Amino acid sequence: TACECIADFKRDPDFRAEDVEKVVLKTHHNILQAHMNYTPNSVGAAQYSTPFSMALNIMRDVTDPAPFLDEHLNEDPAILAFAQKVTAELDPEIDALFPEHYGNKVEITMKDGRIFKGQYVDYAGSAAKPFSYEQIVGKFEGLVEKVYEPSAAARLEENMGKLPQMADVNQLFAGLR
Repeated sequence: TACECIADFKRDPDFRAEDVEKVVLKTHHNILQAHMNYTPNSVGAAQYSTPFSMALNIMRDVTDPAPFLDEHLNEDPAILAFAQKVTAELDPEIDALFPEHYGNKVEITMKDGRIFKGQYVDYAGSAAKPFSYEQIVGKFEGLVEKVYEPSAAARLEENMGKLPQMADVNQLFAGLR
């Protein structure tokens, strides 16, 4: 939900990463207790680090999965430095909704004093806010095109439609090599 707020802010042409002064996340206790790692020791740890993920979202296009393929992503000095601008505090309203909802409020203060504010209670793709079929296919295509040639990606998508009838899940990848 924090990253969805950031995506909203980034639609504003005046929102630029280099102009961010500070980022305040108003959140639930689980984020404060388990996800405020400023020095993740692996890409997986970086993905679960709220400051790192927020910095990455502000600085890069995360709709492209390429940054997550970098085995040294968690060592990126620019992202690690930017993550230091992220602080988090308990928000009683958000905390009361957890764990049924994974809400967050985000406030980003720019160097010129402007403040971007946003809030989401449920994230896109959650049970409360499921992806549409078109969104699922779009994400699938965006991920698969990084790994397979277009003809193989089309075959995989075709096979996905047959998955419920398959006796063996390995058939999903038939004809892709």
